[in-house]
This record gives sequence, C-alpha cells and structure tokens, in this order.
Amino acid sequence: MKSFLKLSILLAVIAIFALTSTSAISADKEFVIIAKYIHPWFDVGAEGFNDAAKEIGGIKTRYVSPRGASAEEQVKLMEDVMAEKPAGIAIAVNTPEALKPVINEAMNMGIKVVTWDDTSIDSDQLMFFGTDNYSAGVAEGEVFAELMGDKGNYIIVCHETVSSNTKERFRGIHEVLDKKSDLVQLVDEQPTGVTPASALTLIENLLSAHSDKVNGWVDTNLLGTIALHQALKERGVKPGEYKIVTWTLLPEIMKAIEDGYVQVSVRQNTYAMGYLACYGLELATQGLKPTKNFFSTGHTLATKENMSTVEEINRKKAPEMLKEMKKLWQ
Repeated sequence: MKSFLKLSILLAVIAIFALTSTSAISADKEFVIIAKYIHPWFDVGAEGFNDAAKEIGGIKTRYVSPRGASAEEQVKLMEDVMAEKPAGIAIAVNTPEALKPVINEAMNMGIKVVTWDDTSIDSDQLMFFGTDNYSAGVAEGEVFAELMGDKGNYIIVCHETVSSNTKERFRGIHEVLDKKSDLVQLVDEQPTGVTPASALTLIENLLSAHSDKVNGWVDTNLLGTIALHQALKERGVKPGEYKIVTWTLLPEIMKAIEDGYVQVSVRQNTYAMGYLACYGLELATQGLKPTKNFFSTGHTLATKENMSTVEEINRKKAPEMLKEMKKLWQ
C-alpha cells in the first residue's frame, strides 16, 4: 500500500512538472522576421534576430521569405504570418505603398511591427532599423568621384527602382555627382532585376553599347557588380580599367575586390538590423513606445585592406547600439 502511495505521488509530481513545462513552452512569445526575398544577405539579419532572442529568453523566432521578389508575394506572406497571430513581426519591406495596409492591419490586431533593411515610413510601424541610405549614397558618390578624379562617364546600376532604400541611395549619389560638371551619367539608372541571369544580360548589353565611352560604374546593390566582374574577366579587361563602387561583402563581392575589379563596397550592418529589431519587438510587447521611428545601424566603406575585419566589427557594434536604442523607448 505504501509503495502504491509513493508511486501515485511520484506520478502526480511528474504530471505537474509536465504540465508546468508545457505551459512554459506555450507561454513563449513568437517573433517572426520576414525578408524581402530569398537571399543570403538577409540571413545575416535573421542571425542577429535569433541571437537577440536567445539573450532575452522566452521567445520563439521564425525566419521566412517570400518565394519571389514581388510586392504581392510579400503582402501574401505577411497576411499568412498575421493569421498565426505572433506577438511581433520584423519585416524588410519590399514596396512601401503595398505593405502599408497590412502593416497597419497587423498593428490594429495587436501584433507589434518593426521594419528592418527597408521601411514603409508612412505606416503605423513602430521603428525602422536600417541604414541611413541617403548618407550612405553620399559616401558612395564621394568615394566614386575621388576614384574617377572628378571626370569621366559613368553608369548607375541597381536591382530595382521602387524601394525607399534605392531611391534614397540615388538621392545621395546624385547630391554629389550632379555637382561635378566633368562627370557624366551616360544613361538613366539601369535595373538588373533580382537574378544573376537578368543582371548578366543587362551588363552585357550595356558593355556592348557603351564600352568605348564608360569609365566607371556605380552599383546601389550587388548583382550588377557580380555580373560586371564575370563579364569583364571574360572580355579580358584588366583589373582597375574601370572604377567600380558597390554594396555588400558577400563572397562574390569580396572576390571582385580581391581581384582588383572593384575598389570600394558600402557595407551595411545587417546583423545589427536583425539584432535590434528583435529587441525593439520585445520592448514593444512590454508596453513601451519609441520616441523616434528610425534607428541608424550605420555603414562602412570596405576596401581590399579592411574587408576581412568589417563583419566581425559590425557584430561587436550591435550591443553598444542596443544601449542607445533602448533610450528611445518609454
């Protein structure tokens, strides 16, 4: 009888522990981070997001991307995520106007929304964590003008022309280059699309039409640069014959810098974007509100000399940025 009683008590304790554990798991908040589209660049932001969640504790995270790069696909993905009612969503906005209604709807549902990488500034989002793209564009324009010696013909390539990121980079670049009378833009900004194949087709066409005139290339993304690197090598063009500035430090860009075809790349702090976005959602779910709707995660001009250390330095900057970011929530 005593053995049976002991067994009953033991089973009861196990049952209580199991219920408590299940309750604790189910009590975890879920934060979802959404990319613009499937690309390794966004993975670094998701890594920062997940690292922040681990530091905070009690948060489940999920990283999702639309299958394609259209605004419609991202809106549909956002709606699918909202239907699951997570506590918070961090989204890298594809097209501001298209995402504004669903961001507002999510906020009305009680789902906290912040943006990262790119934003829908007129929406009800709480805060945007990303690059000051105008300032980065100015820096890109200045370093390009210096490389060109303030004279020559150039082409600007981009992956699209609709996002606020791209528009702000254009604005910064033109703020500098349009004042240089001996620097001439040969054609309007040229979008590569979002695939390596479409980028290579564009670059081949541009080289065929303008190789005898163009002296430099300004890329506000990276696909044009990757295609340029490939096309110039295949054509037997010597490294340094064109001055090229671009964005990111993905392996293909680092290889182009190492080979001498690209002189400078603007590197954003993608890790900090995701890291701070997660903390922003946590502060919002605690009932706090931001006093500003933008927090800059900065940028670095990467060259052959410093590019190997930029990523490690960017990651180390995130906790210090967090101290400043927290001051903006009340």
